[in-house]
Amino acid sequence: MRTLYVFLFLITFTLQAQEDAIRSLVKQINAGTLRDHKYKRCNRIVDSLLEKNDFSTCYKFLQSLHKEYDALPNDSFTPDVYYAHGDFYFASSNYNQALDQLLISDKIYKQQKRPKGSCRVLTNMGNCYYFLSNYDRALTCYNEALSINLQLIKDEEISSNLYNNIGIIYAIRRNFPMARNFFSRAMLVYLKKADSLSVGQAYNNFASVMKELGQYDSAFYYFSLARHLKEKFGTKSDISDSYSNMAGIYLKKKDPATALSYLQKSLTLLDTSLYNNDLSQIYQQFFETYDMMKNTPMAYRYYRMWRTVGDTIDAHNKSGELMQKEITIEVSKAHLADSLATVEEKKIQTLELQQQKKQNSFLIFSLVAAAGIAALLYNRFRVTRKQKHIIADQKHLVELKQKEMLDSIHYAKRIQQSLMTSEKYIERTLKEIRNKK
Repeated sequence: MRTLYVFLFLITFTLQAQEDAIRSLVKQINAGTLRDHKYKRCNRIVDSLLEKNDFSTCYKFLQSLHKEYDALPNDSFTPDVYYAHGDFYFASSNYNQALDQLLISDKIYKQQKRPKGSCRVLTNMGNCYYFLSNYDRALTCYNEALSINLQLIKDEEISSNLYNNIGIIYAIRRNFPMARNFFSRAMLVYLKKADSLSVGQAYNNFASVMKELGQYDSAFYYFSLARHLKEKFGTKSDISDSYSNMAGIYLKKKDPATALSYLQKSLTLLDTSLYNNDLSQIYQQFFETYDMMKNTPMAYRYYRMWRTVGDTIDAHNKSGELMQKEITIEVSKAHLADSLATVEEKKIQTLELQQQKKQNSFLIFSLVAAAGIAALLYNRFRVTRKQKHIIADQKHLVELKQKEMLDSIHYAKRIQQSLMTSEKYIERTLKEIRNKK
């Protein structure tokens, strides 16, 4: 008993720790203080927030990741961000928006040569197309994912899931031979891996194909195999589903008495206070069985019960659709607010860019003007310096000419002086002549 208390305490403690971690994360996201996102907990964080229907916080978290990694297309974490965003839209039933994110993720995964990521994305894209009832595109995605897995990844679990998905598509398109082929491939993998519940589901799918082909004995055989496995490894709901399927075979064979015995076993395993599709199907089969037996009062009773459960489910679905629309509107509001903020940021960036361009233009003009003035001053300096050199040369030339002229005059004067008698000699000579007289 003490061990049980310890075990329960540990579970409670773990759940409380998870709750505290999520609350702390939500506060960080809302405050915009969450910085380091480069870890593989991204999908777990998204899943945790989606489980709490906290779509607003989940959207903020994904947007914060986008802002950080949109500018890093070569980062290994970038395609994971788009993949997580696709999961978010898938969970909120926005399959087209999910496809937009997954397509970007797939492109980056292929550029980075990461086949496992690409295979995972293609599988989810196939799921989106399946819910959009675009079965051709779903089949294309599943086949491409299967081809990548078989050639590069070689993971049998991935192959078995894809075989099963492809088989479902062929069954919906009523190509039962191809559906049986792919269900058989999935079954072989499940048998090899000894996955009993998956083998049971494969038997169930195989039996459904046989039933549609009118091979009721084979269908009953595979439904029986599925029931035995579900009785060992499945839940009460799984076992009830097997009995219901076996009852359906006998209804097809027009044997309402045997069908009734299987339906009674099926009903005892269901919680009749829980109105769901399983209970609705059982009540419908009871109605068809009693109607086939011409037991009108019982047929009418189960018809009313069937319609009551069906109406409750429809009301719940409509409520869910309304909630889903409200969630979509909230997400759209958040997206619009983010878009408006982005537009405002772009406007501010544009104004800053224009201002920067003006400043750059003024700076360039100033530099060009300064360069022009400097060129003019330099040219003026060169001309002035050249003129000074010319003047200096001319001055030197004049001085040389003047010196040459002076030298010539002095030379002529010396010659003249050498040829002419001096005045004193003439005067002395004249005095001598006068004295003689």
